[in-house]
Amino acid sequence: DFYGLSGVQGDDYRAVKLPADSPRGGILGQSAILALTGTGERTSPVERGAFILRKILYRPPPPAPANVPMLEEEGLGNRSIRETLSVHMTLSQCSSCHRRIDPLGFGLENFDPVGLWRETVLSTDKSQQFPIEPAGLMPDGKRRFSSPQEMKELMLSDRDAFMAGLTDAIMTYGIGRTIGYADQAEVERIVAATASQGYGLRTLLHEIIKSKPFQTK
Repeated sequence: DFYGLSGVQGDDYRAVKLPADSPRGGILGQSAILALTGTGERTSPVERGAFILRKILYRPPPPAPANVPMLEEEGLGNRSIRETLSVHMTLSQCSSCHRRIDPLGFGLENFDPVGLWRETVLSTDKSQQFPIEPAGLMPDGKRRFSSPQEMKELMLSDRDAFMAGLTDAIMTYGIGRTIGYADQAEVERIVAATASQGYGLRTLLHEIIKSKPFQTK
């Protein structure tokens, strides 16, 4: 019921086929991830965009500069989220990072704070409805998307970047330390070997176990 899927009865776990036009599919359509990257009361395109950069595209944004103030909360719910966050693009100390972060978050803005699908956002005073505008550019500034589905399709061409991030995370866990510059050549070798075998998780784990950082940890 939550995901708007009909014909699913009972409490047992099973594979459920999504309609062809469904915006779900993958972790970015799951309520748990969408709720994790919000505030609990409203969505946060910045948090969602940063999550994608950190966990999927392996391009983590740097921490915000210490001298940059938080967004003004007053009236936040009485204007569109794009209007609210447009300040990021006008401040020089913000724009270099937020031009990569915010569009990815806008791409998920059709999902409300807990992950329900929506077409509009009601203002806090309930006097206005703002249409959702999910269109944007990928971090490379070249590829354009107009919906969450298109954004996810573009991410599929960045599979090596995701695999590098997954390799980093698993190796960090496996060897008990962070992955540094000296390990990058081995990470690249592991990603290439895994890609040549179809990006399977089993292959990835085998390549990590065979790697010099793991063997000498």
